[in-house]
Amino acid sequence: MFANIQMYRKQDEVEDIETYSDFINSKCQLVLFITDNEFVDIYSKNENWLNTIYQNAIDNNFENLQYIENNNSYIHHRFSAYSD
Repeated sequence: MFANIQMYRKQDEVEDIETYSDFINSKCQLVLFITDNEFVDIYSKNENWLNTIYQNAIDNNFENLQYIENNNSYIHHRFSAYSD
């Protein structure tokens, strides 16, 4: 099972986002990938949202949390909750 969820403002057009660079250059505000109901990646342009989500995960005893800052290694990272 997998999900690829993208959040936009109501007035913004949905775009095809395949990489981190696409995300940064798009109007998409948040991307959520869930794989096997166990692995979750969250990308957000709003740091407050990200901090709130991260704190909620801590408060609910999620394990193996990683907070990854914007860096060059994600520029070529392919965005997909599922890969062949």
